[in-house]
Amino acid sequence: MQISKDKKTAYISEIDFLRSLAVLAVILNHFSKKILPSGYLGVDIFFVISGFVITRSTINNEYLNFFHFYLNFIQKRIKRLLPALFTCVIITSLLICIFDPNPITSIKTGALSLIGISNIYLAKNSIDYFAEDVNLNPFMHTWSLGIESQFYFLFPIIFWFFSSRKAKYLMSIMIFLSTCSLINFLFFYNSNPTFTYYFITTRFWEIGFGVITYLVVQKSDIIKSLTKKIELEPLVFCLIILFFLPLSIGNITTVLVVLITSTFLLSISNSKKLKIIKNKFFLITGSRSYALYLWHWPILSISQWTIGISFYTLPFQLLAIILSAYLSYNFIENPFRHYAKINFKIIFFYITSFFSITIIFLLGSYKGKNRIFIGDLNYSQKFDYKDWLINECGSSRTGTLNEIDYQNCEFNKNNKLKNLENKLFIYGDSYVKNIIPNFINQKFIYPFNYYNSSYANGCLTSGNIKYSTEKNIGFCSKLYRNYIKFFNKNSNSNDYLMLILNYNFFSENLFGNHKLRVKDRIINNQEAFDYFKKELISLSNKLNKENKKLVVFSPIPILNRDPQKCNQFFSKYNSSCLTVLDKYNSDLKLINQSMIDISNNNFIYLNIYDELINVISKSKGYLEEIYRNKDHLTPFGSSLVDEFIFNELIGKKFKKN
Repeated sequence: MQISKDKKTAYISEIDFLRSLAVLAVILNHFSKKILPSGYLGVDIFFVISGFVITRSTINNEYLNFFHFYLNFIQKRIKRLLPALFTCVIITSLLICIFDPNPITSIKTGALSLIGISNIYLAKNSIDYFAEDVNLNPFMHTWSLGIESQFYFLFPIIFWFFSSRKAKYLMSIMIFLSTCSLINFLFFYNSNPTFTYYFITTRFWEIGFGVITYLVVQKSDIIKSLTKKIELEPLVFCLIILFFLPLSIGNITTVLVVLITSTFLLSISNSKKLKIIKNKFFLITGSRSYALYLWHWPILSISQWTIGISFYTLPFQLLAIILSAYLSYNFIENPFRHYAKINFKIIFFYITSFFSITIIFLLGSYKGKNRIFIGDLNYSQKFDYKDWLINECGSSRTGTLNEIDYQNCEFNKNNKLKNLENKLFIYGDSYVKNIIPNFINQKFIYPFNYYNSSYANGCLTSGNIKYSTEKNIGFCSKLYRNYIKFFNKNSNSNDYLMLILNYNFFSENLFGNHKLRVKDRIINNQEAFDYFKKELISLSNKLNKENKKLVVFSPIPILNRDPQKCNQFFSKYNSSCLTVLDKYNSDLKLINQSMIDISNNNFIYLNIYDELINVISKSKGYLEEIYRNKDHLTPFGSSLVDEFIFNELIGKKFKKN
């Protein structure tokens, strides 16, 4: 039972101004990262504000016992966040099922956001927030709601057991926990950015700074006197400048934006109000910032699947965002927030919402088929791996090191050329699964009577180069070394080792902000490529001495247009579908030429890059039969380079079946 009623806290216009600044920065960044490269820092401003506001709304209220305090605290957060989120998830899930042939990842992300763990799901699947493909997941932005939800479950426990003694104990524990979290953030930022971005352990400090800021405002007269000298204008200016700084210094800008936001909140009671803070546009935008944040990303994501995002579509998308936020705030968020107790309407709302999401999920995924999709599903092709144990013989950069029994990863053991004893060992990343069927289906007779293959999705075929997108740094290089050991032990003279890989690691444009390292030294993309080439030459020299052959595949051209969406009638005018090849293929072209140059007299280099460029140029833009996505081939696409691979690898003396 509550002893005293919750005391209403006075309205602070500066907080709504900060919220408006934050949400506008995020929306602009999501429209175009070129306009505001670090606009995503608006989320970090939200984190600090959340810590400040929840402490302010909690600290002056009294409760009889912990149970009622905790229940009241969580109930307030649920009324504030969940009704609008449920509505957004239901409507967006239905829309994404209409336009996305494979909506499972999106629907799972949305469903898990309702219980505050979508950030964990995204981290587990190692989905990079800054990668281009995230634009197609309409619930990607809910990771921040997951962080806040997890904080809300922890904070009332900390608050009750430490503030009940003395406020200074609460301050001490928050400083301690926030410091540990900040150290965690700085330590893992370069080595494991996925973990750093998505987990509460590396984000706690940002909300914690908001809590500490309010406690300082309440208790420290010295700080109050110091903040009288601080003007708000320079702080606002500094925040805006940070939004324009490059992503490459994200660790520095994140710390700065948290410190400046905290300083702004410290100063609001002592500083003169700026005219801009009283501006109705900013006050209204700030008060509806949650609705704007919630709806803007689904609208932009659905646009990516349909009309695209361009100068011409901008007015429609802005109108849709504003209208959705208006309806959500006025008819969902605001009414639910003011319900004093749980009543029939609330219970009915949640029950119907739950059943709606369940039905949409079943329709979108029943027996692996999306029943709501309005586009063409007929172009979907599947690889036939026959007796190759694809699941048992593969791993991923997001996995853990389970021992793979490579002996069980053989296929086509009974070759028609039984008198030959030559073996072919194939290792690489997910591209392996595109090439293996060429050897399984045996359209051409290869002189091998034993085939063995393993793969590691998203991994570089290097024994020493590590990179930040691995779940466990060094995991991929260990997998590669394990397979090389298996090859060395089980191969003989005249056997072949084939490496198939994604060369995006060696392009700054294609690999993005991720860090590469050798022996714990961070290196750039060109240095990594040079190191990789030295590794290949060293491996090739070793195999040549043993009378074995090394075969290396070239890059695969990257498309600008995603066949999943660009070959549908509703994306006919999507601006991202108008150009066939990705603009950074020029990087791959240079990499390919460099590989050709070093392959002479060292190893066999299968230049399917140029072959596929020719195929694409003749395709007249209809690429759904050739490419499964932007950089993976379909079975038919793989078959188009089958004869080339055979001729380059073996020679024309072997005849077709």
